Amino acid sequence: MRAHLPSCADCRDFYRRHHLLAQLDPGAPAAEERIARGLGFRPRATPWLRRWQQAFAVPLAATAVAAAVILVAMPKSPLEERRAADSTPAARGPDTASAHAPRLLIYRFAANAAGARGPDLVDGAMHAGDELAFAYTNPGARPYLAIFGVDEHQRVYWFHPAWLDRAAPPRAVPAVAGPGPHELPEAIRHVVAGRRLTIYAAFGKQPLDVTQIEAAVRGGPTGASLAQRLGGDIVTVEQDLDVLP
Repeated sequence: MRAHLPSCADCRDFYRRHHLLAQLDPGAPAAEERIARGLGFRPRATPWLRRWQQAFAVPLAATAVAAAVILVAMPKSPLEERRAADSTPAARGPDTASAHAPRLLIYRFAANAAGARGPDLVDGAMHAGDELAFAYTNPGARPYLAIFGVDEHQRVYWFHPAWLDRAAPPRAVPAVAGPGPHELPEAIRHVVAGRRLTIYAAFGKQPLDVTQIEAAVRGGPTGASLAQRLGGDIVTVEQDLDVLP
């Protein structure tokens, strides 16, 4: 789609209209879910939302402004609101309140009853043996990226770059600039020993190596964020996950 849109005015106009409708509709899927659907991943819409979309998609296309006024999103329970707040990726470091703040999308691959792997957008929880894949946005154009997880016992799980036993400590991988999303090509599996895992994406102008990052994870001023411990121009995005058996 990204390759086709610049050369096709009709498709660009259609995309803009669709994007505008999604902004006006309070019940529309979040950006992460729309991206997941575009990549062919399984939608997570609830049954009432699927029925609503099927019944009203055409009328809404003609009356988007009116729909934005009269439609009311279903309220969330306190538990749902707390879980949504806990699982929302949070950015730390310079420019995180601006349009230059990066984002991280996490997908899990789990075997179903037939043995096939189906990707799902991670929503606050994963299983200990899931394979994880990632996509990111990089509007601040920072040239290097490291993605890793830290459990409640400060064990570090490396995704990008990979760090094999007895291998020399690798450095952060090159990052693609721009809004993306930019997909990383591998799904990686760690057997997570903890019950909570925080996934970090650290964007920087210098290629930090994994030992520098692990030292920042395990040390530094009390109460300081990881971005502050790493110092310099590092921006981190983090997402807390429950780890299920």
